[in-house]
Amino acid sequence: MPLSHEWWAGDNTQKYWLEITDRPNLGEDLLSPKFSSTGKITPGYESMVHVMPGDVILHYWQQAGQEPALVSYSIALSEAWDSDINWVARGKNAHGKNAKDSDAWQVSLGEMTDLQSPLTLSVLRERESSIKGVLEALQMKHGDPIYFPFRFSKSEPTSSKFEPMRANQVYLTKFPRELVDLLPELNKIVLQADTPVIGGSGGTNSGDIGKPLAKVGKSGTGYLNNQAAKKAIELQAMKQATEYLEGLGMAVKDVSATESFDLSAVIGDSVWTVEVKGSSGVATSVELTIGEVKASWSSVFSALIVVDQISWVESANSIQTSPGRLRIIADWLPEEERLLPTRYRYVLPVMEEPTPDSPAP
Repeated sequence: MPLSHEWWAGDNTQKYWLEITDRPNLGEDLLSPKFSSTGKITPGYESMVHVMPGDVILHYWQQAGQEPALVSYSIALSEAWDSDINWVARGKNAHGKNAKDSDAWQVSLGEMTDLQSPLTLSVLRERESSIKGVLEALQMKHGDPIYFPFRFSKSEPTSSKFEPMRANQVYLTKFPRELVDLLPELNKIVLQADTPVIGGSGGTNSGDIGKPLAKVGKSGTGYLNNQAAKKAIELQAMKQATEYLEGLGMAVKDVSATESFDLSAVIGDSVWTVEVKGSSGVATSVELTIGEVKASWSSVFSALIVVDQISWVESANSIQTSPGRLRIIADWLPEEERLLPTRYRYVLPVMEEPTPDSPAP
């Protein structure tokens, strides 16, 4: 369902959005539930389906003990796709509620770029009158709603009820180009925003060939809708890991088809089990199966190799990848405190098949 007032439609300069979040994995992707905790469609979540490849996502970070600030930006590399999320609503009405699994929207982002210095809320408040002027000019031109990133007090500054400007309590808002032009700290973003990127619904298409390489996928875990690209990224990571280990004088064998780990690397009398993970984004975490964890726990010599920031481009018949950044954890023993459950398998009890005279559940 589209937002009720797409005032930016047809204007390709209005490609900016603001993520307002306290997520620790900032810039990994855009991820939001589809509906509010009461099951309603809200602009802060529905904005996700309006993000297009090449749009600029500004990140406004709210961390405990730190002043909220606009700290970085990313380029969207896909439209929103169906996903899932475990979340709990925020705000005064969410007190005491537990997290739950929900249908979600997810958008793939390229590598996040930090601003030269954070644009803090206090600095933004110094320009409150100018920022409010942008909103009023847009309202005069387009009407309401504008889905503006900041909210202003309805009371006069002399009133005891007056509150300084603050970010709206939503997940994703429009960030008008007029605000980018107003804030000199953001001027350099325009140069990258005007550079074409490879995009689409989680992947690329042949019409994008010849454009600059772009990192595609979910940073951290490397989830992709494009299965061919996902496989190509895995192979690139395996190739780099093999070359690295061989450079250390190891005899390396790909055992991923038969074992719960990827590479067997032998040097002298030592046999290493090596798990390899590849990502197109900046990997801050990796997904592990129980078999992979057990293989490491049961090995005398074990290593984890992560190759992230792998770029890829799709031609008519193949996926071409570029080398990424290789990191290695030698003597790798997955610590239980670093293993975070992402899903559970529920073992069903013995159940009887229903019969016509079975009591209703």
